[in-house]
Amino acid sequence: MNSKRISIVLKFFFTIINLVSSQITSLSTFTISKPSDCLVSQYYDTTRLTCKPCPANSQQANSFDCKCNQDYFAKYDNGGGSLECEKCPDGQIQSRDSFSCITCDTDCKNCDLTTSYITDTGLDGNKLTAYRCIKCDSRDSKLNKNSCNTCFPLIFSLQDENINTLTCDANFLVYNSVLVNNDGSVVPSEYTYNVQFGTELILSDYFKTNLIPAHTQCKKATRRNATACQHLANMCMLNQYTSLVEVGFDPCRALNLLKPTGIQESIYWGDLIPWITYPQSYATYISNYENYGLGNNKFLKLNFDNKCKSAQFGFYANEYKLDGTFVQNSPVEISKFQLCNYLSDSFYLASKISPFSATNYIQTCNLSVSTLLEFGKDPKIYELYLKFENGSSLLPIPVKILNYKIGNNEVNRGSERDQVLHRRFFMVESLSSKQTNLGQPKYIRYAKSFKINFQLIKNQYEGKIYPPVVEIDYDFVSTDNLDKTLGITFEIFYSSNFETQDLAMWITAGILCAASFIWAFFRTLVWNRRSGKLAPDLITLFKFVMFLCSAIGNVFFLVLIAGSIYWLIFYKGQNIAYLILPTSSQESVFIVMVVISFVLKLIDVIHLIFTQTSYDIFFIDWERPKSDTPTLINQLIPQIVSGDRTKENDKENLIKNELMEYNKISCWRTLFVANEWNELQTFRKIDPLIQLIGVLFFLKVINLEALTTADCNTSITRDPNEYQAVYSGILRIAMASSMYLGIGLFQYVFYIFFYIRCISDKIGQFVDFCSVSNISMFIMTHTQYGYYIHGRSPHGYSDVSMQQMSKALSREENDITGKRGLGQDSDQQTFAISISSKLSNEYSKVMIPIFEKKTIRKSSAFTGTEFEKRILAYSHLNKFLMGFIDNILRNLKYKIIRRNFLENILNMEFKEPIKTGYFYADENKGFERALFSGQERKLFVFDLITFLFVDYFAKNYVLAAFCVFIVVKIYNGLRNDLGRRNISRKTLVDKRFLI
Repeated sequence: MNSKRISIVLKFFFTIINLVSSQITSLSTFTISKPSDCLVSQYYDTTRLTCKPCPANSQQANSFDCKCNQDYFAKYDNGGGSLECEKCPDGQIQSRDSFSCITCDTDCKNCDLTTSYITDTGLDGNKLTAYRCIKCDSRDSKLNKNSCNTCFPLIFSLQDENINTLTCDANFLVYNSVLVNNDGSVVPSEYTYNVQFGTELILSDYFKTNLIPAHTQCKKATRRNATACQHLANMCMLNQYTSLVEVGFDPCRALNLLKPTGIQESIYWGDLIPWITYPQSYATYISNYENYGLGNNKFLKLNFDNKCKSAQFGFYANEYKLDGTFVQNSPVEISKFQLCNYLSDSFYLASKISPFSATNYIQTCNLSVSTLLEFGKDPKIYELYLKFENGSSLLPIPVKILNYKIGNNEVNRGSERDQVLHRRFFMVESLSSKQTNLGQPKYIRYAKSFKINFQLIKNQYEGKIYPPVVEIDYDFVSTDNLDKTLGITFEIFYSSNFETQDLAMWITAGILCAASFIWAFFRTLVWNRRSGKLAPDLITLFKFVMFLCSAIGNVFFLVLIAGSIYWLIFYKGQNIAYLILPTSSQESVFIVMVVISFVLKLIDVIHLIFTQTSYDIFFIDWERPKSDTPTLINQLIPQIVSGDRTKENDKENLIKNELMEYNKISCWRTLFVANEWNELQTFRKIDPLIQLIGVLFFLKVINLEALTTADCNTSITRDPNEYQAVYSGILRIAMASSMYLGIGLFQYVFYIFFYIRCISDKIGQFVDFCSVSNISMFIMTHTQYGYYIHGRSPHGYSDVSMQQMSKALSREENDITGKRGLGQDSDQQTFAISISSKLSNEYSKVMIPIFEKKTIRKSSAFTGTEFEKRILAYSHLNKFLMGFIDNILRNLKYKIIRRNFLENILNMEFKEPIKTGYFYADENKGFERALFSGQERKLFVFDLITFLFVDYFAKNYVLAAFCVFIVVKIYNGLRNDLGRRNISRKTLVDKRFLI
């Protein structure tokens, strides 16, 4: 009992070993021979693609067959090495059909073969007793051509005995010139000749004519005809390897039943039977390759020699006729399997691409039914091999037929563990749907999609790839409309597992997004503090969302740029294939980041525009009226601060005097300063138009765009006859962003180190203009935070003649007058200010009449009571702020200090302006943050992401530049219009004067 169990275990163990062995052999490489390599004593085995010795007493008849020696006859001869020779009796030699012996007399030996031929068959088709020498004429030549019409030499029987005594009688059925013994061992009714086209079954005349002869000649192992076996395999392939019957014989079931019983030790199904199906699923095939390589511990490595092309690999193909005849085996260009190449020369030139260049390639065209019908009349059958190691070794390339069915299920469209791989394929055929020999084919079956898949092995950087797999999707079309056109696709597809790269980008984005939350929370706290809010509210929440949008937009932008530049550098610079570009459908992470960053930065810019156009702006006019009327500063300020009430008559007189005092001061200086500020609203250090022109110059004129094709060719000049791969969205992002950032950086450096020093410094000139105009400027970006530009003239007056102004500037140039800055002996004119809530409240209280949203009719612009109130409020605020700057207001004091290093880094203030305000010296002109020039980074990023967003989906740099130009014009116009309205509303400068 124990020995029986041990026997069962051992049997199971060896069965598993044989199964694994048979699966691994499909990955074994071998050296291939050509028919021309065979010796005289050898023939070419088309099943094993190698030379084999002819049987005993025979020699090579042609490259694929052996024949008995002259003094031997063939007991049976079924082609190739399926031959048994027997000695002829003394005095006789082999007959013409080689199946018998015959006497060769003097007439035979002395026959002049230049004008005559030797025959052993009479005019009636019967065998002669001796060779006869017949001189050729029209009658004899016809006889020679038709002499084998009766039985020999194409006779074949299911019986092994009496091979040479068979005659043409009623006991034999004729199928395609082959005689089959009708003795009940094979009944023709057991054969099925159907071919399936969709849901329709066609009774194929081709199958009806050829299936029985092919199966019969391939069935007997002792007298097997190799060509017949090839023919049977090809007919199975015409039905897409799908068996349509469970009993009886169709091509596929007939072939499958010829496989040896039990577990095979080889991928070959038996001597002279072609191997057309892999012994394992696609998933197992890949797993075996990962575990065992090519059977000799080798893996395919894709190295590049020139222009990202590999010279170490090539394709090799066996070509057969449909009837199983071996045509050739030779290196083959990939263009042979591109039906579009037969349409025009342009398609052929486009197809001149190396399939081993890590380049995705796709070709589509439309072919007419009539063209396909012409191709399908003589279909060619192919087996494809991968040639490597200088052509000394070949690896079979599996074929995945997407239409292959098990039952009603197309398994090759499903899970990889269920997918079945095959060996042979065709491009177009129409013979199988002919229902009569002379009839028109009803359907044409064609390769609608032909795809060669290359896949990099996961998590390796040595250029290792899986063996390529051919994927074919067949379709069929009726021949009723020959003018109809059909879409044909050819594709070379490289794929890789992008989980590592995608995961790295998402992890980086996730970490930075977490930091963005912290940063947005911090900026919200700073904003809340500067706004003087005691507790968060809905506006605070809104600001947090806006800060978060800006930060996350920056995060996705940075990750997007860094990831794309990584692909550009390492993909284009690789010498071995360790990076394959994702296809457009695999670029989900880039699509998400492009869209999200564009949307978030758009929100950020809109928020910026509406924020900047809502700042409180006030111009302090230091000019004093040139009259004997006493100043009202000392009268007015205590009442403003203390809120004292005066009698109605005194109040009216005070208003009149105040208006008289105010009207004595020229308004033109304020108008000029307001106009200068208005012009600076959309001024930028990086000019968008120059930026776009520079980017297009490098991308289109220098043609750096050529580097963004989905191949690793690094040349910017391309041969017009050479295939140019499609553009890669990732590489276009990398190249465009590199150029955009580079030119932007150049513009910024040029502006900082050359333009403002040697040509013009608009921001510095505005500050100087404020001093010359004797006007200071308050910009309140928050309730308790803003900027101050000290424009008080050291000369006391600015509303003077040209001569007086020139003299004043000369004295200042010679350092005779005081300093322009705020504070004693200081030139510091710009400050970031943090004011107390009390000052903020007083400021708001005085500004209420100015902020009232009431329109002033042009006809009563200078006479209406409403306007007089606004003028008076403006005058009050002007004098109030003058007193504050002079530091003479009780309980409203300020200190001039400098920020420490950390405050500068974080852009925040550590000191609370509870009782005392703080003026922080601002050497870097931080008030620019209220202008576009101070938000250059934010606008630059938005311009760039807009450029990338448009180009990613349009693949057109010119269109992207045009869209950016339009977008810049739009947001500049919006900023200018809203900014003019805000200046007019907050400063009492009518917008008609803002030019």
